This record gives sequence, C-alpha cells and structure tokens, in this order.
Amino acid sequence: MVLAMIRRLLRKPWSLALVGGLVVLLGGTFFVAGPGSSGLFGTVINGCEIKPSAQCPNVNLNGAVLKGANLIGADLSGATVIGADLREARLMQANLSRANLSGANLTNAYLEKANLSGANLSNANLGGADLRTAAVLDTDLSGASLVGANAAGANLNLARLCGTTMPNGSVNDEGCSSAAPLAAAPQTPALPTQSFAVQINETFTFTLISSRYDSWRVAQDFDPPIADWQGTQRSPGSGGVIEKWTYKATARGTARARFDLPKFDMGTVESSTIVEVTVK
Repeated sequence: MVLAMIRRLLRKPWSLALVGGLVVLLGGTFFVAGPGSSGLFGTVINGCEIKPSAQCPNVNLNGAVLKGANLIGADLSGATVIGADLREARLMQANLSRANLSGANLTNAYLEKANLSGANLSNANLGGADLRTAAVLDTDLSGASLVGANAAGANLNLARLCGTTMPNGSVNDEGCSSAAPLAAAPQTPALPTQSFAVQINETFTFTLISSRYDSWRVAQDFDPPIADWQGTQRSPGSGGVIEKWTYKATARGTARARFDLPKFDMGTVESSTIVEVTVK
C-alpha cells in the first residue's frame, strides 16, 4: 500500500518537492536518503560499511560524522570513535563493548539494549539519549552529560561516575577518588608474560583472571600491529572471572601488548601482564 501511494505521488509534477525529505524504511532493509536524513546508508569508512548489523570491530571512526546513522545491531566492539558526531544515531542492540567514545556527541541517540560494557564514554554528550536496558558494566561515564536521557533498566551504579551529569541534572561524583588517576603500569621484566609463536592467519587465545566488576583493558596494543583482536569471553571461575582473549595473527614479526586490570573503586591499576607473540 505504501509503495503504491508513493508511485501515485511520483506521477505528479510537484512530487519531488513534496517527498524530497522523505525517508522510507521497510523491514529495516530499504533505505532512501533525502534532505534531513543522514544519507550514510552503505557509506564505507575505514573499511566499515555504515548499515544495520555492520561487522566493524576495532574500526577507527574518530571524528566521523554519523548523525542519524542506522547501526542497529552493529558490532563496534573495541572501536575508536573519539569525538564523533553520533547525534540521533540508531545504535539499538549494538555491541560497543570496550569502544572508545570519549568526547563523542550522542545527543538523542538510540542506545536501547546496547552493550556499553567497558566502553569509554568520558566527556561524551548523551543528553536525551535512549539508554533503556543498556549494559553499562564498568562503562566510564566520567564527565559525561546524561541530562534528559532515559536510562530505565540500565544500572548506572555499575558504571564509573565522576563529574557525571545525571538524567535529572544532578552531578554524581560517587566514582571519584582522591587517589591519582588511572596510570599506566611501568613495563618492566618483572611483569608476568605470556608468549606465543604462531603462523600468519592463525588465532591464539590467552587467559586473564578478573573480578566481577573489574575487566582487563588493553593498555598498550601490539606494536607493530601484527595481531587483531577477535573477541573476549567472560565466564565465572573458582578464582574469579575467567577472561579468554582471542587474537588473529595478521603480519609476520614479534610484538608485545600490555593489559591492565584497573581497580574499579580506586582509579588505580591492580595488576598488569604482558603478552608477547611471534608470527612466522
């Protein structure tokens, strides 16, 4: 019925003026960009195609203009989206775990049921955003503004709150500490080291033990970048939460990465470990 009405309208000489700003969305797969819409559907940025269910882990979208972008269900885990324009972006059920969105503009963005666990949203603008039932475990919201946001079902007490402007306009400093800010642990031979020797295109997995509220973070990625992160699985264990990190070897050489386990309530590093890989 809708398509039939559009066909009739398009026969009229004034139809372009009437429907110039119309965006048609049927079943989440048909998209028409016009004035007032983002016009980003199918756009490729650093190898990431902007579309629903896009698979773009670890992509670099720093400073990207993604206003109104449709990224429903997309995998943007580990992505760097620093200072990006995501106003009114549709990110429902998207995976943004471990992503760096510091300073991003997410005004009126749709983040219902999004996974923001371990993400960095410090100094981000989330005014008016839809955060209903979003996962915010260990999400850094320090300095962020959530004025007018709908956070029903999202347990913000699990996030890091320091200088955070809450939906009601109050400022929450519960996560602040008089201790020094989270500092990188020195990389010394005394740090525990896990070593791997793999072939190119081979995957390797290493295990780190964390607590329920503290997750390991990449403090220094592999340099040179000879391995790409494929995913992290967390499961309960007798000594804490078992984190299995999987990487894929993408280039030959030897490189090291350092992983830090921050203390959630202290703003300091509890422990660090080194992962060294040689790709043949």
